[in-house]
Amino acid sequence: MLKLTISKIAFLSFLALSACQGTDILDDAIVDPKFELSANQTVFRLGETATIGAKYFDEYGIEKIVPYTWVSTQPQIVSVNSGGKITALTAGSAQIYTQYQNTTANAINITVVANDNAIAKVTITASKTSLTLNESLNLGISAQNINGQTVNGQTVQWFSENENILKVDANGKITAVANGVASIYGKIDGIKSNSIDFTVGSSNELMGSFIATGGYRAVGNATLKTVNGEVILNLSSNFQTSFALGTFIYLANSTNGATVRSVGLELGEIKTNGAKTFNVSQIKSGVALRDYKYVIIFCKPASLTFGYAELK
Repeated sequence: MLKLTISKIAFLSFLALSACQGTDILDDAIVDPKFELSANQTVFRLGETATIGAKYFDEYGIEKIVPYTWVSTQPQIVSVNSGGKITALTAGSAQIYTQYQNTTANAINITVVANDNAIAKVTITASKTSLTLNESLNLGISAQNINGQTVNGQTVQWFSENENILKVDANGKITAVANGVASIYGKIDGIKSNSIDFTVGSSNELMGSFIATGGYRAVGNATLKTVNGEVILNLSSNFQTSFALGTFIYLANSTNGATVRSVGLELGEIKTNGAKTFNVSQIKSGVALRDYKYVIIFCKPASLTFGYAELK
């Protein structure tokens, strides 16, 4: 029978623990807490009521019951009580959302119509959602009544949520002025449309900024690009991370440690901060620029994500 002395047991325990400091925490990647709202209808006649459902998920993606509050941006048009019951009070539009501590839900647009011929829904359309710098694109816009029939409005307006990236003129023509992501929406007679997210950037380059997880350190930027037919990953000169025995850079489509280790692409071990370059094509033949969504800073012995950058 194998016998271990106390000193040997202590030594083996030290090796296991020193692989990655702090690995006794959950392996789940930290994400932003969020709400999910659900509504069976978003267009109402005067006096109609309905109840909106809400679910809250914490930083581990686990649904929790929390004391959130309901908010209407235009309570004189649509009221909402503590149970999520909304009431259509007068014609117009409003946004309904929930909030808890620092987490706010994506709002649901509610439209109240005075009659069946009024505008109930506005829709914008685009032939594509990726633009190169200085490229322009004409968007479409239409309006329907509560029965789905096309109606004409009097006033059409266009809005960009980030004019430093995308500009839009009075005719719905957008122009890309800087790299990044921006949303465009329109209004007809004050009724807001759906929003469309547009990405502006080179077709042969993706970028992301590192986000730390689990209390570790991860800062700096990552750039994945195609150079002379090869996929190259660059980490910026301000790149910094926590280190342990066996800290590696991976490409992956998940930030979960077990998934990264099993199906992610290992690029190499790192032992210092600062700029770094990896030739991904030499590591995996036939790899494409958009095969992976994340750059992962990874403690390989413990299958633990120290940080990640989402490539966009």
